Amino acid sequence: MALTLSQLCVNVEKTYQMKLVAGEDGMDNVVRWVHIIEDVEVSHFINGQELVFTTGIAQRGVNWLLPYAEQLLSHGAVGLVINLGPYIEKVPQQLIVWCNSHAFPLLVLPWSVHIIDVTYDFCHRIIQSEKHERSIASAFSTWAAFASINCLNPHLVYSFSPMA
Repeated sequence: MALTLSQLCVNVEKTYQMKLVAGEDGMDNVVRWVHIIEDVEVSHFINGQELVFTTGIAQRGVNWLLPYAEQLLSHGAVGLVINLGPYIEKVPQQLIVWCNSHAFPLLVLPWSVHIIDVTYDFCHRIIQSEKHERSIASAFSTWAAFASINCLNPHLVYSFSPMA
């Protein structure tokens, strides 16, 4: 079962002080992976269903954030996490409004929390979910193969021998 953003974010406020500030209607988006992107020009590097983190280290000011979020959404990102600190001190109101109107989750993470801790946790949980999903699919496949063999051989199904 693929994880949604809301499933990944259970307890993140308590654990990482990470807070949802906009785009709550998009919290049911499925997250396939997390990615850190600092350069506005490489938003097309994502494949879709990624939660993107940024510190803003490669930018000046905050005017780049709205076009950045628009590009991320157009390339299939499912949300944006901004690491608030020396490069981005505050989320612009226009970004909050845009994220709400586009159901694009926008979360903030304080500078004191290391992004690696959150991304490691999220990636680990995504991988565990995929392993669980594969094991269920494998079990079903094995059952289906066994069932089809038994259906083709009535001697196995009814446990009798034909009379000679």
